[in-house]
Amino acid sequence: MKKDKKVLIIVDPQNGFKNKNTEKALSRIDEISSYFDVIFTSVFFNSDKALYKEVLHWHNFSKHKDKKYLELAINKSNNMKVHETIGYSKLNWKLKMYLKMNKIDTVYVCGLQTDVSVYKTALDLFDFRVKPIIISDACASCRGKTNHEMGLKMARRQIGEDNVLTFDEIKDKLEHKVVEILM
Repeated sequence: MKKDKKVLIIVDPQNGFKNKNTEKALSRIDEISSYFDVIFTSVFFNSDKALYKEVLHWHNFSKHKDKKYLELAINKSNNMKVHETIGYSKLNWKLKMYLKMNKIDTVYVCGLQTDVSVYKTALDLFDFRVKPIIISDACASCRGKTNHEMGLKMARRQIGEDNVLTFDEIKDKLEHKVVEILM
């Protein structure tokens, strides 16, 4: 009997978003990573073509000037595939292809910016007909607990109460298994 792969998307766990509000979630991510077979990790950078600079007047996270912001703030594992992103959602075409080709119907999501990128990624998975489960205690927002809680509240409304859980609530569903190394 084939076991389903346990897939985790870690949203933007990078030094540029690391602060007192996110340190606990980053530690929790390191604690739970070994429970997943495949991990996709995003690193956000502010592209010259994106509207962040023009509309929001936000100039940080430049790929060329702010390299320290783009470095991972978590431990990298063998089963982790890191990809750069320039938008709020982390569900790019490569990830969509992987999920479709491997018939993945559930993906766990955690990371930084609960109220923005974690939420947007969960919604996009839902629209792609993949069940997202947000691991709430492995998420945080660099702007603080209020933003984090707001993101979780919106997610519960949009993807379902039962799909926003703590790691302890899902731990029994996950098993330690040999990990797949992504090339």
